[in-house]
Amino acid sequence: MSDSKVMKHKIIFILIGFLCLLICFTTSIKLRDYFYEQNLRNNLHKIEVGMDEQKVLKILGKPTNVMSSDSPSRYWCYETDSTSQMLEDQPEIHCGKMLLEMSSSKDGKVVKVFDF
Repeated sequence: MSDSKVMKHKIIFILIGFLCLLICFTTSIKLRDYFYEQNLRNNLHKIEVGMDEQKVLKILGKPTNVMSSDSPSRYWCYETDSTSQMLEDQPEIHCGKMLLEMSSSKDGKVVKVFDF
């Protein structure tokens, strides 16, 4: 084989390898997001209105985002799509999946549970 054919084969091999790595990486992110969402959905029914922050954190873990509004409440967002979150212009104002409305008092109780 000539040097140019060998070089073309190497380039093609490298491109195919890179494409395989990209597909594996993307698939692993989607699988992780899927299992994270399933875990959140399985535990969401355990959350009750009036439950304090510490119990919620123990059940669901740390929220992806905490948002404030003009109302006396804070919103805890649990985002399960890492890809869109990375590509979002302002991910801190986006909440795609689950949301808890928490009172802004020191005890921080659950006011309402939203599931999208």
